[in-house]
Amino acid sequence: MCAYCTGQIGQCGVGSEFIDEKIASIFEDFVDCYVMDDDGCGRPASIWSTDDPERKERKPTYNSVAIFFCQRPTPKQIDIMKTRAKEFAENRPDEEGKSWVEKKHPMEIKGFHLVSQHVRTVSTTLLF
Repeated sequence: MCAYCTGQIGQCGVGSEFIDEKIASIFEDFVDCYVMDDDGCGRPASIWSTDDPERKERKPTYNSVAIFFCQRPTPKQIDIMKTRAKEFAENRPDEEGKSWVEKKHPMEIKGFHLVSQHVRTVSTTLLF
């Protein structure tokens, strides 16, 4: 979905078939393609935990997509992502040509959020 929405992919190349060069040029200086995943591969996106108020259990569910940005996306970029995410969810280009997919499974998009993560680094000098 990240490649479809922003035209950006990580070091592993996942999603390269969804890149639209026109879209990629709009996002190339905004998306951080080198956030390391569990395997040490730089990626611009990850599954993300979402607190779902409809669930009775207050356990986090990993049913969201996070796209990592170096800076806040512009209103135009946000509109592009919303439009393309909706297209992706309805048309499921990721399921095209897959022999095990009998019919497409549209996804439901419940909302969009801008989340800001702040990392604090503390250094302590150790004496020898």
